[in-house]
Amino acid sequence: MARPKAKELTERELEIMQVFWDHGEQTPQDVRDRLAEAGRDLAYTTVATLVRILLEKGFVRQTCDERPFRYEPARSFEEVSGNLVKDMVRRVFRGSVTKLLVSLLEQAPLTTKERDILESIGDGSAMKGLQGRLDEEPLTQSERELLNCVLGKSTENLSDPKQLSQAERETLQRILDEQQ
Repeated sequence: MARPKAKELTERELEIMQVFWDHGEQTPQDVRDRLAEAGRDLAYTTVATLVRILLEKGFVRQTCDERPFRYEPARSFEEVSGNLVKDMVRRVFRGSVTKLLVSLLEQAPLTTKERDILESIGDGSAMKGLQGRLDEEPLTQSERELLNCVLGKSTENLSDPKQLSQAERETLQRILDEQQ
């Protein structure tokens, strides 16, 4: 009897999703080309099959009915990565975020900058500084670093919070609300 399809992303599917998250709407050929540029040379049929699987799993959606078919992410990086981390904490660390953090810290020590960011998140001071500033400008360097850490993407060139996507703004607002 065949094993049921996994709902989670495989390593290769995650590679494909990274291209969609980084570059938006793509054809399978575009995805293949971007992977090849990054040193990952896969056959077109492999990439097309992986995109079809991602479509079936609900991670991408088709944006046109004419060839070449184009696809875009149906689920945000924040949603998918958050679910992966929650699942890992539940399955590997039996629900303990503390055990996850200890394991991470045993693998590589924090830089002073990372420690400062974590401390400001932990005591709420950084988040409180961002509260109510989503519609203001400009952001301070420390606020950009915090956004980079929280959103998992580079915010170095971000000066105006209005440049954040709706999903990023919602993620950040949810985190801010939880800190209160």
